[in-house]
Amino acid sequence: MSIAASIRAAGQRAVGGHAGRARDYATGRFAAADQQMGQGETEGEIRQTGDVIERVYASHAEAVTFALETLRELSPVRSGAYRESHVVLVNGAAASWPVALKPADVVVLTNTQPYARLIEGPHGASGLSDQAPNGVYEAAQAIVQARTTADVEFNYQGVVDGAAAPGHLATQSDYRYPALIIRRRQKR
Repeated sequence: MSIAASIRAAGQRAVGGHAGRARDYATGRFAAADQQMGQGETEGEIRQTGDVIERVYASHAEAVTFALETLRELSPVRSGAYRESHVVLVNGAAASWPVALKPADVVVLTNTQPYARLIEGPHGASGLSDQAPNGVYEAAQAIVQARTTADVEFNYQGVVDGAAAPGHLATQSDYRYPALIIRRRQKR
């Protein structure tokens, strides 16, 4: 048995009452360990605190899933169009989530509804929506960054026809929308 397998086995025993399950820190829930593997991600990191051994997933795929859930929860709802219009771009191309990610993949979450910039609020001012006065994407960035192991950045991203805007269009304000840019955290 490898050292990693021994640690995993010990961790599953140490979690007590959750044999065969590992704590998923991206979402804060317990999830079957075998369901977390095999989607282009690594096993993450094993941490021991006292008698408890926990697996902390270093998966930016988990961060993307958590970010999408967070964006939907924070989205103001009138017709529901904004909440249902969050778009996933993987390396600049539209993608239907979930997808298997490679460690170097960059995921952008954005919303191209015409009023998305107004909901976020111009230049640090309050957003247009009473339901989301602090915006949606900037608020989600703080939550996702704090609760996952991925690098999460808030910015405005150029998007045309559901994909990253090419060339000069990427810098024109009419094509820029609030976005979360999610990358796998680099080891320091």
